[in-house]
Amino acid sequence: MLRRKGMILSMMLLLSMILLTECHDQTNLQKSPVSRVKQATIPPSEDLSDQQAKKVLTIAVSLPPKAFSRLQTISGDYAMSRPQIEIRLVNLNRNKAGAELWEKAELGEAPDLMLLDNLDLLAFAASAHLKPVDSLLSNIPSSEGLDRSIEQVKWNGYLWGIPWDVDPYVLVWNRSSFLASGLHPEQFSGKWRSANEAVLRKNGLERMFVPYDDPYAVLSFMSAMDIPWREDGQWALTPEETEWDGTIEKVLRDGWGISGEDAWIQLAKGDPAIAIMPLSEYLEHAGEGLDFSVLSNQGNPSAGSWMKGQSFAVSTLSEQEEEAGRWIAAVADRFFVSAGPNAYKYLPASKYTYESAVFRRDPLYEKVSAAVRQSILPYQDPKSSAKLAVLKEEAAKLASGQTDFQRFLDAVNIRWSQLQR
Repeated sequence: MLRRKGMILSMMLLLSMILLTECHDQTNLQKSPVSRVKQATIPPSEDLSDQQAKKVLTIAVSLPPKAFSRLQTISGDYAMSRPQIEIRLVNLNRNKAGAELWEKAELGEAPDLMLLDNLDLLAFAASAHLKPVDSLLSNIPSSEGLDRSIEQVKWNGYLWGIPWDVDPYVLVWNRSSFLASGLHPEQFSGKWRSANEAVLRKNGLERMFVPYDDPYAVLSFMSAMDIPWREDGQWALTPEETEWDGTIEKVLRDGWGISGEDAWIQLAKGDPAIAIMPLSEYLEHAGEGLDFSVLSNQGNPSAGSWMKGQSFAVSTLSEQEEEAGRWIAAVADRFFVSAGPNAYKYLPASKYTYESAVFRRDPLYEKVSAAVRQSILPYQDPKSSAKLAVLKEEAAKLASGQTDFQRFLDAVNIRWSQLQR
């Protein structure tokens, strides 16, 4: 009897142990997927600290493709020495960059560092979209701008940009066409054109291209034709001669409907054989039987070819002002000094570059330097860009035959005076 009771107790104990084991295994099976999910959704703490420490420097530029590629390479090399900074560099279309960056600035989304046209720069500053850069500029010796470039970024007692590039307008001509005629376009002016009108006509050289939709080209042409810009803080076109009115009107109308690239193709063919274009574009087409000359100002500081340029500006909203200054200091030297003006079709606004041995060895150094030195820059104010937009609009009317030259002049001067108020 006792043996039978013992066997029953042993069997009950064994059964209990089996049941307990199965319950324990099922509980583990239910818990383990939850545990795995929790572990997968918690990132390592060191990754979070790295992300928090990383700063982002956003930079927007407007450069020719070759120049931008070079800047990317140099910026990438610099980034290797600053692993705590992420540099985001974008290239915008220069014709649209000002409007695009203005929209972003108005929305509070502007990049930390912006390469702006000098004429747009002060409009950004006057609207409180930029920080003064006086302290940054003093810490970047190699970015000391040409005196005339510095004047372009001054306003209200402060410097609002670090000058980066310049682009003077020059007289471009077909070498073989003019050599055959015996004329020397280096002496181009209204008087030169009038005195040589018969020879120009005989050799088929009377046609000239001036892009009516480029205000700098129009102003350069009118300066050469003795209609200088008045340099007294007021924008005005003040004709010294009226005999060229018909010539100016004809030249602008001859350019109606011709795009810039078409003009270069025609210049290479010799029809037209002469034009006023940006020096940067000439450098792109220099191997096509063309030459260039500096437009003479004939002793008049308000006459001659005009020059545009760009400068780096820091957004008011940026918290990376010091990093922006370091980046400019690091890339400026390598970008310009290690190559001459014909290497990247691009001219610096830095005094230091023009003094460098590499730049001086370039075959075009003398002519390029002369073009930069002798060009004129517009009087700067926050409405400078709007004034050139007026000129572009009125020049289009003249080129399309909607108005004549005298009405064109009157309309420009009246609208400019209204913007001065």
